[in-house]
Amino acid sequence: QRCTVVPLGVAGAPSLRILTPLGDEGPAAHAAAPPRAQRYGALFWSELLHEVVVRVMGRSSVSEVVEGLYYMPTIRADVFVCSSLADSPAAGLHINVLVFEQSLACDCEEDDHARPLRVSACRWADLLPYWLCRLTSALNEGRAGSVQGGYDEASH
Repeated sequence: QRCTVVPLGVAGAPSLRILTPLGDEGPAAHAAAPPRAQRYGALFWSELLHEVVVRVMGRSSVSEVVEGLYYMPTIRADVFVCSSLADSPAAGLHINVLVFEQSLACDCEEDDHARPLRVSACRWADLLPYWLCRLTSALNEGRAGSVQGGYDEASH
């Protein structure tokens, strides 16, 4: 293995890859995964992604859209949040679980942010549109004729 991989223990969920801030998969990436990474990954997959992909987008399973999960520090809200690794509309998405954790959207055991229990009821109104937009935008990136970013060279 080129990076630390943490099984989530949730049916159908991929293992969580732990990456360094620059996405390295070399020796530096073998640092121990924080225990909360697995907890947030499992909760993200089973609650939030299930709600967005299955209940809102109408897909049969989360794995039909999401191919992989990773845990990586980033300061940019761009492709490091959610993207495909291939230029194909059929390619699955890879999503950064740390972005979900940093949204502070969970009820936690004894208010310990390292022990999330569920998505807070009051945060669904923010989370659903955010993640629906992220997933659909990333899915559309691989389609012919889609605009990449905020600038469409063909119209200028």
